[in-house]
Amino acid sequence: MEYIEIIKEKDIHDLLEIVKVIWKEVFTPIIGESQVKYMLETYQSFENIKEEISDGHKYFILKDKNRTIGYTAYKEFEDKIYLSKIYFFKSERGKGYFNQILDYYNKFNKTIYLNVNKKNELAIKVYQSKGFKIVNERCVDIKNGYFMDDYILEK
Repeated sequence: MEYIEIIKEKDIHDLLEIVKVIWKEVFTPIIGESQVKYMLETYQSFENIKEEISDGHKYFILKDKNRTIGYTAYKEFEDKIYLSKIYFFKSERGKGYFNQILDYYNKFNKTIYLNVNKKNELAIKVYQSKGFKIVNERCVDIKNGYFMDDYILEK
């Protein structure tokens, strides 16, 4: 698998095309079309991603044999890695890419933590099968009547 780091503004625009498709696939059944639209306009907007990169987040487009399969993002801290995003196109799920990504993050030899929507049962099961444990939960008001109601998982 190839990791293409998002560095330039043009790279962010390329990433956003991927994000739009994946978020609709993943989250529409979980949180609904209107919240997905809102989150794409705010949480995964050009400006938000640019700001996160300025703040130390690393974003990568994931490719396999020149085919885009998804994207990932993280922020490294002294003793932990915050795995903020790990998403694949629906057509690429179940092909072992998730294990490759975890191998990449495990090389940091740090505790990995992440947030998962409480209704995303499949993702929760997958993370738990890889040794992640639910350590807490959070409910964040993201305005306009929407919330991110998540479990916090750690490994």
